[in-house]
Amino acid sequence: MTKKLNTEDLDAITALKTKFQENYSTIGLITIDEHTLTEQLEYVKSKRQALLAEFAELRTSEDELMAKLKDTYGDGEINLTDGTFTAVD
Repeated sequence: MTKKLNTEDLDAITALKTKFQENYSTIGLITIDEHTLTEQLEYVKSKRQALLAEFAELRTSEDELMAKLKDTYGDGEINLTDGTFTAVD
């Protein structure tokens, strides 16, 4: 025997089905957003590591240059604006 659902029950089932579909869709979108953000975070971490390594290399280059300048000019101050060296007494 087949019975026809009343309008109220049919509307409740349809509304619930619609909410499930919206929920599934939102879960999918959030999952994609999470994946995208994870990839971006990995890129930022990788870029930071590269920059920190470059910073360490710059420090080494700075130390080497300062040692060379000290050997050439002695102790003193360099004025980059006018390109002069003033010895410290």
